[in-house]
Amino acid sequence: MRSTSCVENRRQGVSSSGKSHENGMFVFDAKPSTGAPEAAPAPVRGEDSEIKALRDRVRALESALATSASGSFSRQCGPGVDREEENRDDDDIQPLAENCFRRKNGKTRFYGRSHWILTMSHFHDVREFLEFVHQTKRKSAGESQSEYRKLKQLKAEISSKERQEYQLPSHLQAFRLHEILPGREIADQLLHLYLSTFETTYRVLHVPKFLEEYNAYWAGSQEANGAFTAKLLALMACSTCFYNPGDGESLEAEVSLNKTAHGWALAVQSWVFSTLGKERINIDTVQIQCLLRIAGEANGFEGELGWVSSGSLVRNAMMMGLHRDPCHFPKVSKYYAEIRRRLWTTIVELDMQAALRNGMPPSISLDSYDTVLPVNIDDEKLSETMVDDPVPTDLATNFTRTSFQLILAQSFPIRTRISKLVNAMKFDLDYDEALELSQALIEKLHTVPFYFRDDGNIKSLHGVPNSFTFPISLLRLVIHQSLLVLHRPFAFGSSKGRGGPARFFYSRKICTESCLALLAPLTSVAPDFPRFSPQILRLKGRMLQEELLHAALTICLELKSATDDIGLPALPSDGNMIRTSFGEFTDSQREIMIRAVESTIDYFANKIQRDKEGGKSFLFLCLALASAKRRLFHPATQVIPYFQAVCIRGIMQNKALLGGASWVELKHDVDNCTFQPGVVNNEPDGTYAGKGQGEMLRTPATSLDESFFLDFDVSNLIDIPEFGISDLQSLEFL
Repeated sequence: MRSTSCVENRRQGVSSSGKSHENGMFVFDAKPSTGAPEAAPAPVRGEDSEIKALRDRVRALESALATSASGSFSRQCGPGVDREEENRDDDDIQPLAENCFRRKNGKTRFYGRSHWILTMSHFHDVREFLEFVHQTKRKSAGESQSEYRKLKQLKAEISSKERQEYQLPSHLQAFRLHEILPGREIADQLLHLYLSTFETTYRVLHVPKFLEEYNAYWAGSQEANGAFTAKLLALMACSTCFYNPGDGESLEAEVSLNKTAHGWALAVQSWVFSTLGKERINIDTVQIQCLLRIAGEANGFEGELGWVSSGSLVRNAMMMGLHRDPCHFPKVSKYYAEIRRRLWTTIVELDMQAALRNGMPPSISLDSYDTVLPVNIDDEKLSETMVDDPVPTDLATNFTRTSFQLILAQSFPIRTRISKLVNAMKFDLDYDEALELSQALIEKLHTVPFYFRDDGNIKSLHGVPNSFTFPISLLRLVIHQSLLVLHRPFAFGSSKGRGGPARFFYSRKICTESCLALLAPLTSVAPDFPRFSPQILRLKGRMLQEELLHAALTICLELKSATDDIGLPALPSDGNMIRTSFGEFTDSQREIMIRAVESTIDYFANKIQRDKEGGKSFLFLCLALASAKRRLFHPATQVIPYFQAVCIRGIMQNKALLGGASWVELKHDVDNCTFQPGVVNNEPDGTYAGKGQGEMLRTPATSLDESFFLDFDVSNLIDIPEFGISDLQSLEFL
């Protein structure tokens, strides 16, 4: 029977550190026991007192040497942290103490190694410019308002208006959810979009049962209870990012629906909080919380607090015992056993992805649960009246709504280990182990079933055209994200270890390839990102946005790093070979990489124009790409004038986009300027020349209006004295 096999399989997987208990529970030690430290042997009776004294002095010297060797590291990272071993591959990995600890006093923030902010910290010329801005602000405080201040004020007005529209009445709507349901036509479209996207990737609902309740509600034959209405509103909030207005509807209708969806999510959240005690610990509530997590990540409702919500969801699920396989619960039916397995697999996947984005380890380890994976069957073969275990179909040849979840779960242990090792307090990941993890993850990507391979064939699910494109894109997004965070510390965090940068060139190669794969959907879309773009690009929240930002920043960093490889030895040329230095790119390769970053800038510019968000990412990418181009094409250009022009242009473009300007027109004006971005023309007055909107770019390169920078609150952007790179996340206006 399955109940027996799942227990036996779990027991076989118990490590030597596990301790059995008479009731079948297992307790796992955090680390294998090393035993109590051995006491110093007692001196032999009659031993010379002088020899004993010498031994005591040797022990004292050894203790002093150990303290001296680890002193600086212990002061930096706290007591109880041992110094890393000599000659380790990670000796020169960038320490967290310089880049991850933000702000001060009661508003501190921490970002781990997998967070994109560490990549931004490698742009030293940008840091030099920001330090200049910081010093300028200090010396000239109290001057006139700058464009930055105007932009910040405009963004604050927009945000304030949005909050007034949907946030205030949310607590009142929680008790009458049925009154805020949209009409049947909109509901049908959003339900269809959800079932063809997220319900094929994260299993939350039993589709036939939910559709039965849905049809009964609209037919009037059944009064909707609060749980059903909350589920419906939450799943519609998930899929609004995919909604395309009809031919007669404007973009404003789409934006209005997105704002309405945020109100739905807040109302449902308030409804969940209004339930008391044990009423909140049930399958319906866990399903609703899963839908709210997906909606938050897909639409950006929760921002960085999504990781906090995912941790709360994990604990609610554990209160219900979802972390223990249903075979331990004799009164759980076969139907609910399968629903529980699906939900738990979804919950730990959402938590792991949220942790990776925030640079944190997962909330729960693999040793902390024994729930086995669900089976690969269609929902129609799963009913509440079934008495036998469901018979699974072959995952390699049969696609069901659960197939994606199972395929992703095959790599879950690898990705969890990557997240845990990379974001550990002490970076102990050996490079050989990193290569093994990388190889295992790449093999998982190569062995996916044929129906999930991106081979260009148009496939369909249940008659829905292109219904495989979203799960294929999401699978690629998740796998390449893990590869990037695994290799980035070696690719760009170490340069003086054994073998120098050449030793970790493979990591740079994997980072570049993963980033280009992540950005590939952007390069096939027009700069204005039309409404009918691929569904993966319709995601509005952190589920996509931070992965794209991290990938584009890494590409810029690789372009900069390639110039440092010129001094490395290359093969001798016999006159017939094209000689390139180690790591040096051809013109076509460099063009592809730059185009990928520019497409990402297009993406964030359109987000500013349509959604009034993404400005911070837009500005950072403009600075990062300018840094790469300066290093590649104009290394002699002065840093401060160069980035002054780039920064002014980026902020004014932000302001224009918030005001409704078209990015296509702004981009066209920049492309038609007679200067390379940020490069001084050979004009007597040292100006940047442009035409049209480029007039705003016509700024003296050597004597910019310093009042522009006076209110540029660089203390939010950089904390030079302590960390070298600052709280990049805290720009309020972006």
